[in-house]
Amino acid sequence: MTQTVFISRERDTHDQFVRVLEGHLELEGWTVLDPSSTAERGRQALRQALSSASGAIVIIGSDDPTPEQRLEWSEVVERQWGAPHDFSVVPVSLDAGEIPEFLKGPATVLVPLGEPSLWEGQVQKIERLLSSPPAAGMGLDATKLRERLESVANLAEGPDLHRELVSSDRAAQTAIGANLVQTLSRKGALHLELNQQQKAISALQEAASKLDRDIAPLQAASIYYNLGGAYLAVGDASAAAGALRKAQRAVKHLSDRDPLNAAISYKNGLALKELGKTRKAKKALGDALKTTEAILDHDDPTLVSYRQATREVS
Repeated sequence: MTQTVFISRERDTHDQFVRVLEGHLELEGWTVLDPSSTAERGRQALRQALSSASGAIVIIGSDDPTPEQRLEWSEVVERQWGAPHDFSVVPVSLDAGEIPEFLKGPATVLVPLGEPSLWEGQVQKIERLLSSPPAAGMGLDATKLRERLESVANLAEGPDLHRELVSSDRAAQTAIGANLVQTLSRKGALHLELNQQQKAISALQEAASKLDRDIAPLQAASIYYNLGGAYLAVGDASAAAGALRKAQRAVKHLSDRDPLNAAISYKNGLALKELGKTRKAKKALGDALKTTEAILDHDDPTLVSYRQATREVS
């Protein structure tokens, strides 16, 4: 069966290395998806491309990521969370480009652009990682590690968690500790998808309580964003606005045109509307709409929702 890989990268850069990478993958029987076509057609095209892929390579250089790249990263992570045992993600750092915390892992490959003689070896490593189970390379039996990570997602607070961590062998303990916040965050997001709002709030509150300065701002923003959405769904607009303010603080370093900023502004606008703060709600929704119109297709469902909400508050 032909395997398909999606390559996320900054457009029109690092072409020489990318050509070497694509050429090797195609010789090994991989079909390489063209990310430029999805960028032109928006989020839905990106999701469709990723749904047909068995893995993704995320190439990160030294430049700040564009809004399009951030959108790709977000969808790649969602795709992996949706099928964690069947979708491999290989982050590739070019010239020590900084890998976002939520993409870091044992599968990371470092590529020095100034030393082309080393590229072939690194390209072969990328292909091996793509062909391996997503949990491979962590120093543990993959099935055992998955079972332990899944058990963490269902742990009660307090002593049960402590016992699980203490009883784990050293490698599992490290993996569980590194993935705990992400696991709780994903658990909350899954409860949201299942319309289990109170369970989502409980999981996301626990994830938020474990945030510290070593957690990437984007991961913190995602937790508070989902928490704000859960509060909105149960009618607690005040708590929603509080969570969304924390999400906005976490992404204050991002451009106003970043899609994550737009999504947070949209939810915040809905919360402000419920609180009767019409002027602030109108501004937040308008900002979200303006940014999203520059990224998504005219008839994209997300954009349609943003327009409708903006009209209702005007």
